Amino acid sequence: MKRSTHLASAALAAVLVGGASGPSVAADQQSVVRDNGTVHVAAKSKSNASAKAPLKNRAKSTSKKQGEDRRASKSRAQDKSSRAADKQAQQALRAVAQVDKLLSKAVAQVRTAKLDGEDRTTLLANINADRALLADLASTLKDSAGSADAAAAQAWVKELRPQNYSQVINQYRAISRLLEDIDELWVETEEGSAEEAALDEAEVAVYQAADLADLVTARSTVADLQAITSQLSAAQAAVDAVAAALAAGASDDGAADTEE
Repeated sequence: MKRSTHLASAALAAVLVGGASGPSVAADQQSVVRDNGTVHVAAKSKSNASAKAPLKNRAKSTSKKQGEDRRASKSRAQDKSSRAADKQAQQALRAVAQVDKLLSKAVAQVRTAKLDGEDRTTLLANINADRALLADLASTLKDSAGSADAAAAQAWVKELRPQNYSQVINQYRAISRLLEDIDELWVETEEGSAEEAALDEAEVAVYQAADLADLVTARSTVADLQAITSQLSAAQAAVDAVAAALAAGASDDGAADTEE
């Protein structure tokens, strides 16, 4: 028994200093068990330590995965935002191209219209200015990466009215006709008469309308065109009234001559 006790004590000492052969057991995982005077070395349970390690590793793994998921989600959001911006820019560019095509047709219409040379030159200059703005806008859209810029550009293009040029061509024609009518009536009016004063006012209104017509572009509003129409309507009404008065006067003079 003494020899067994001695051997067990020696084995315990060897294990404690890490010198024993066979599987080593950490000091904090060991316990001494005495059984009938014999000292046995028993390893403590590793269940608690082994349970903690996987939990810690799982926490690190979960945190890493969450970080990767967040980065992937952010990347997807950026890609989606980039695609949306590209789509908006393409839509704006198509709108620009469509309006520019209509302005190109307006150029052909102006060139073939029966207009005074000065009026034609003014209209063509205004159309070219509109097309230059559209070209600059298209260039900006191609360089821009923001959907907000594209949306604002598309909204601006939507407000353009290429049809303004068709309307102002007709207004220029009305201006020319009215000036011709006024010149013809001048010959028949007496100096200082009410008809002469009415023709003076009509002529002023026509020239005011012409000045407004010179300013018409695709950016002009409906109200801008209506202001020209109002001036021409007032002038036309005055011319018609003078013509009617002169016709009535001529009729009265004819009747008087007949009586005599």
